[in-house]
Amino acid sequence: RYSEAEPLYHKALEISDRVLGVNHPNTNIIRQNLAELRANMNPSNL
Repeated sequence: RYSEAEPLYHKALEISDRVLGVNHPNTNIIRQNLAELRANMNPSNL
């Protein structure tokens, strides 16, 4: 399911960057969630 979630996070981040700005707290939350998703997808890279 992670592979299904990743493109959705990318789209959400793209929209949030454009609408709210790259330094908005909500944009940063999405960015952090995407990073956590990637860490869960590749736990050996930590």
